[in-house]
Amino acid sequence: MQLKTKSQIKKMIAQETARIMVEQGIEKYHTAKYKAAENLNFQNLGCLPRNSEIEDKLKEYHRLFDGESHHISLFKLRKIALSVMEFFGNFKSFLVGPVANGTATAGSPINIHLSAENIEEVMSQLDNQLIAHKLYERQLKTGHQTTKNFKGLTFIYKKIDIEVTVFTHKEIKQIPISRINNKPMKRIKAKALKELLVILGSSL
Repeated sequence: MQLKTKSQIKKMIAQETARIMVEQGIEKYHTAKYKAAENLNFQNLGCLPRNSEIEDKLKEYHRLFDGESHHISLFKLRKIALSVMEFFGNFKSFLVGPVANGTATAGSPINIHLSAENIEEVMSQLDNQLIAHKLYERQLKTGHQTTKNFKGLTFIYKKIDIEVTVFTHKEIKQIPISRINNKPMKRIKAKALKELLVILGSSL
């Protein structure tokens, strides 16, 4: 059998990682890529792909194997995201993560960045609607050499996990750096999301 080059091995691992993430619902790139390398018996070759390469393969996988079902699933998740953002209408909010990027699976959480004077304001709004929630902390890159811990709240809405990370009004102005491609995260405002849903809805 012909020996594989490192480039070919990375491509194979990236493809297998995408398959695992979609079919097994694994959200963490790190976990999925190591599992993929193990499945292919390449775990000791030091050829793990970058997260950006895996994201490209995720998009390719959805396009080739999911087709319309992925578009429908993504449309539903984005509709739920818009409902959550409208619920938090008094706060500035952005949709981020796999649902914004188009790589989400049916079970992906919806990630929202929101600005408030303090997290207690957000908790109060959830409490007023009797929505159970849990506190979390998440480390985000705010610059190429800087990371910071941000508090957030997770809750369930329409059977989907919602993760709302809270920024101060000053912090929300600086777009966090994506750990996938080391570029500013893709962020979608509620108005832009509503317009996107109209376009997506017309094609379903």
